[in-house]
Amino acid sequence: MTYAATAYGSTVFRFAFTLLRSFHHAEDVYQETFLALHSSQQIFESDEHLRAWLLKVAGNRCRTIYREKQRHREDLIDPADFASIPITDGKTPGSEAPNVGGVWDIVDTLNNDQREAIYLFYVEGYSTEEIAKIVGVSNATIRTRLHRARAKIKQHLK
Repeated sequence: MTYAATAYGSTVFRFAFTLLRSFHHAEDVYQETFLALHSSQQIFESDEHLRAWLLKVAGNRCRTIYREKQRHREDLIDPADFASIPITDGKTPGSEAPNVGGVWDIVDTLNNDQREAIYLFYVEGYSTEEIAKIVGVSNATIRTRLHRARAKIKQHLK
């Protein structure tokens, strides 16, 4: 558990923050994800399997929180939180915080499914097949989400 939190804690937090745009909700998802790991009897074949499992649990919890907030009409986006959290942690080559007024601002306008696909594909480096397994949809659905998200981003950049 300690290894998982050290190795993948920032990944889980960034993923939750990307989907929910709330520091406090992302913290909740982070804690709930690692609590689920602690109480799980799951045996992981590799570090990649562990990472994918953590992201799947976090994504499911994010979707639950988003649905709950939609029912109560609460605003999930706190601009002060977004300005202070980088998308990457500096461990990967070329990682940098999102540019204000740039592509990540446009990504924020996408729906949750498209934003999730963009984040997992471009930031975490998963293939469409891997994203499909994590999210629990078909590979074609992920490709469609990425295609539509790219089209919206391209339209905003024109």
